[in-house]
Amino acid sequence: MFRHAIALLAAFTPCFTLSLAADANEAAPAAKVYDGSVGSSPIVMSLERTDDSLNGNYFYRSKRFDIYLVGDAKKGALLLNSPITDDKISLKPDGSGYAGSLTTAKGKTFPVRLRPVGPDAARAAPVEAPDDLDLYERVRLAGLTLKPEKTETYAGKTIRWHVESMSGNRMFRVESGYAAPVMETINKSLSKIQWANVSNYFGCAGAEGGSGVDASDVENPFLSDAYVSFGINESWSCAGAAHPDFGMEAHTFDARSGKELTLDDFLKFGKGPVPSEDSPGRSDYLSKTFAPGLVALLKRFHPKEMTPKKDECDYSDPEVWNYPAWRLTEKGLYVGASFPRAARVCDNPKWSTIPYSALSEAKPQLK
Repeated sequence: MFRHAIALLAAFTPCFTLSLAADANEAAPAAKVYDGSVGSSPIVMSLERTDDSLNGNYFYRSKRFDIYLVGDAKKGALLLNSPITDDKISLKPDGSGYAGSLTTAKGKTFPVRLRPVGPDAARAAPVEAPDDLDLYERVRLAGLTLKPEKTETYAGKTIRWHVESMSGNRMFRVESGYAAPVMETINKSLSKIQWANVSNYFGCAGAEGGSGVDASDVENPFLSDAYVSFGINESWSCAGAAHPDFGMEAHTFDARSGKELTLDDFLKFGKGPVPSEDSPGRSDYLSKTFAPGLVALLKRFHPKEMTPKKDECDYSDPEVWNYPAWRLTEKGLYVGASFPRAARVCDNPKWSTIPYSALSEAKPQLK
């Protein structure tokens, strides 16, 4: 869910990059991310400035959890505080960086020194990290590694689990059962997914310290000769967010090419081509054609569950199927409903699977 429905990361407390463009009166350096220390503890800080307002984050390298900052720029000084920890930071220009102090909620004060990160800082991140991570996020991942763990076999195909020890995040890689070039392509995607979720883990700080990510559990994958598919069940409560949340992130790959697939590759309703995800007609297609068509299909195979009942989840409402979570299973295509917050307990019911026979009516290649 962090990467899809939120496009996943929108659910987290925002992670800002530094853009402190100097104006005529204040000499702010052009660096985007700072490396430095609070007392003897190494930190990394990023800030974003809009006029005299500041937003940003910093993390201690020993823990890597984000601490959100807000503040103001006044007469050349940066005055910041954290709504999460109640830390207060005062900084003034010092050469190419900043120097100042941090005062904790308990009144302890420590010196702060910041310098722009070096030009090679981004290269210290894992080479498999997603390309869309910003410099601050890449610096946060620097030095982390994945440890290979046990192998498992599904349908005659072997996978091996890999874990990142600080976050405990686990993801599998495919080791046998498919052509080598296909496995290489799929495994590169799996690595990017894992590192994105490790970044999310540290980017979602909990209100009581540590991470606000309560779970990020990969289900046992579905491995067929044609597809590799799996879901990740996630729950989180990031400090500063209005509510805890949960959801499912899922991925499906073509086992003949390694390409990641979309739901449009399996379900199509209406006449004519399906509007692309970034086209103006996409929203109308989903609400007026796709969701009603999906409801009709689910009523065909799950008439009891799709019959509205008083004071219970109404799965006959097309609106809850506009953006379904989905994955492939042994029994068919699973689709998950998405309800408004007050009824989130209704999300992703266990029964909402469409058999492959129904899909092959429209997609003969799935037989």
